Amino acid sequence: MKACKQCGFYNTDSQERCIKCGATLDHQPELPLRELPAKRRRRTLTTPIFLFRTKFHKIINYFHFELPRDVEWRYPWVAGWLALIPGLGQVYNHQLRKAIWFFIGWLLLIAIFIYTITEWINIPISLALLAYMLWSFNDGVVTATRINGQQWTLRYSLALFSYLLFALGVLLLLAQFFFTPFFVLVYVSQDTLAPGLRKGDRLFIDCVSYWFRSPRRGEVVYYDPPRYEIEIPGGLDTELYIINERRGFGRV
Repeated sequence: MKACKQCGFYNTDSQERCIKCGATLDHQPELPLRELPAKRRRRTLTTPIFLFRTKFHKIINYFHFELPRDVEWRYPWVAGWLALIPGLGQVYNHQLRKAIWFFIGWLLLIAIFIYTITEWINIPISLALLAYMLWSFNDGVVTATRINGQQWTLRYSLALFSYLLFALGVLLLLAQFFFTPFFVLVYVSQDTLAPGLRKGDRLFIDCVSYWFRSPRRGEVVYYDPPRYEIEIPGGLDTELYIINERRGFGRV
């Protein structure tokens, strides 16, 4: 804007004469600058919330692990399968500090799992252990992929979990039917332990608990005795009987 020297009217920059008084606008006078008030410094208040947020950010930064530099090509699937034992995949990716934390957490969960193997809380502990191993598997694959300079999205992680759960399900089914059973579904056909167990009850038998401990007094167990042979002498001809007892329930 151009200010007129005669009347002080402000005109646009394209005007050569003042619109109000008609004086020549040869230059634009410098207008005095108004001094801005100095900003007041705010006092920092060390409130409990501020201290908590500061400590929280420090903890988060401590568990933030940067990608290693100058590392050779990493194979994501190798890192993932090694990471099913939490810590091995992270060592493969040259992240030693992260590997130590993953391994310590895995040992703690296994100890809690074994300690509560006969309690009802063992079910959520088992799910937590499975989720922890899936997290380690995903971390191994994602870290190896990013070390190679490639991108990774949430959709890839969901597809990875689907593939892993399918593979583990197939392995568990093969072990269930061809090696050693993990569980058995049983239909109670007799009132052998009434009123605890009645005819017509359908039970889910856990076959894993006694891998870690022996049966205790008073517990109801499901047994499947092996068959055996009995010889009854009868002169020249000895009769051989093969006894195959039925599976059943009993109290220790």
